[in-house]
Amino acid sequence: MKKIQMNRWIFHIDVNAFYATVEINNNPEYANKPVVVCSDTQSAIITTANYIARSYGITSAMPLSVALRKCPDLIITGLNFDEYKRVSAEFVALCRKYSDKCEQASIDEVYMDVSDIIQKYEKPLDLAIEIQKDIQQTLKLDVSIGIAENMFLAKMASNMRKPNGLTIIRNVEIPTKLWPLPVEKMHGMGQKTVALLKAQNLNTIYDLAHAAYETLVPIFKNHTLEVIEKANGIDHGEVESESSIKSISQSSTLIKPTDDSEEIHTTLRECCIDLSNRLQARNLACKNLILSIKDTNHQMFSRSIVLDRVTNDANDIFELALMIFDDNFSDWEIRNIGIGTNRFVLMDEHVQQMSIFEEPFYD
Repeated sequence: MKKIQMNRWIFHIDVNAFYATVEINNNPEYANKPVVVCSDTQSAIITTANYIARSYGITSAMPLSVALRKCPDLIITGLNFDEYKRVSAEFVALCRKYSDKCEQASIDEVYMDVSDIIQKYEKPLDLAIEIQKDIQQTLKLDVSIGIAENMFLAKMASNMRKPNGLTIIRNVEIPTKLWPLPVEKMHGMGQKTVALLKAQNLNTIYDLAHAAYETLVPIFKNHTLEVIEKANGIDHGEVESESSIKSISQSSTLIKPTDDSEEIHTTLRECCIDLSNRLQARNLACKNLILSIKDTNHQMFSRSIVLDRVTNDANDIFELALMIFDDNFSDWEIRNIGIGTNRFVLMDEHVQQMSIFEEPFYD
């Protein structure tokens, strides 16, 4: 059989219901039962629900009190970030076994450029199936894998079949697989942006791909061309291998703008864990931290600190990020929050980590 010849193949690998799956793996008595992860208070917001819980109509960001009315027998577990971080590191390490061109996008997802190894297989699905089975057998995690010629399409593909799905979007399939999707399914689209698009009668990705540039500028401003290109299946992004990275950051868009400190702190902690995992996977430690927020008007603001001592520890990063946030943005209503670094060093494994809390100063 003739092997496929292509310039580039990108995989996006997404762990399905990651937090809930880790809890079930550590507590076998939860198997085949509806499980959600959140704090165990009536006012809590659900972080993750397993697929059995989702069959009851339970979703992420739903108040726990609402979920309990839908499913009184719901199993509720608290957040266990240290365990999620440990399993995430094992997940990323397993992916790197297949390709060193592997970029961790969050605690439960990676991009892989497999262009250099794909010729060993008859077709891309063969490699994807092998990786999927390896992750399931080794870590007991189900993953969905999106396969495409660029990062954006791979991400869109991985969202199409969950759990445990495999999806290819070839460039020639953009009109049939990408364009018919509602615009809210496009990666990176928030609720407010979707509302603005629908007010312009732009309801599908096809509509967005063929919209006049001038129509979109008031909505996307400097990002207009990038959005149009992605709606047309074009993405110039490269999977960042360890040697090419000049900065590392992680951000998250909230379900809706909020000034609720508990929700913001939980989201920020998840971002800090992601940043820590990405640093540790590359044996790096940060010398500075940059906290960014986006307000309800889509304006971006950032504050940074320089650290007295380097770190890649999630708890250290979170404590410092929390300090920056509380000192600068504690009473703000925000829609997006992120943490990152653009100054880092290789960790010397023989040097003992020391506490970094010694009056960091602001840039």
